[in-house]
Amino acid sequence: MVKTKRGGAVCVLGIAVLASVMVFSVGAARAQWDPGPPSTPTPVGTPTAVPVIPEPTRTPTPDGIPVGRGYQVYVTVMVYGAPTSVDCYVGGVYYDTQITAVNSSGVQQATFILWPKAGEVWGVSIVPHLPPGLSADDWEFKVVSGALGMQVERGDRAEVYLQIVSAES
Repeated sequence: MVKTKRGGAVCVLGIAVLASVMVFSVGAARAQWDPGPPSTPTPVGTPTAVPVIPEPTRTPTPDGIPVGRGYQVYVTVMVYGAPTSVDCYVGGVYYDTQITAVNSSGVQQATFILWPKAGEVWGVSIVPHLPPGLSADDWEFKVVSGALGMQVERGDRAEVYLQIVSAES
């Protein structure tokens, strides 16, 4: 032991043990992550294998309709009120159900993407459902803008704004 001027004792052996543990820990960690010896460089002029990168695949679309501006129809339903589900019918036939989610403006939104062929006009109907816990006797949807029924063709963007209101108003 070594005495200090203030009367405390420092254990030289303890410091030596602590230092050796630290060196061992760093050495063990280095050995664990050591990638090994560097690889030998390929001599100039030696052909090397070129990795094969697969061609990107396009998102499949109905009937091979290409992806891009002007090919789809976007029907967007915005609901002021609470999260809800919205059904979409095309030509009177069920197409899809979407659950609304909050958009960047803080409004509940559901978007349907339709793929009509060139020159086709589709009749689209939107059927919103009241959120769970709200009775149809007390609450209803009021159309603020747009319509629940519409005719759309390739490239259209239709928006319907709905508000959940008391049935008494």
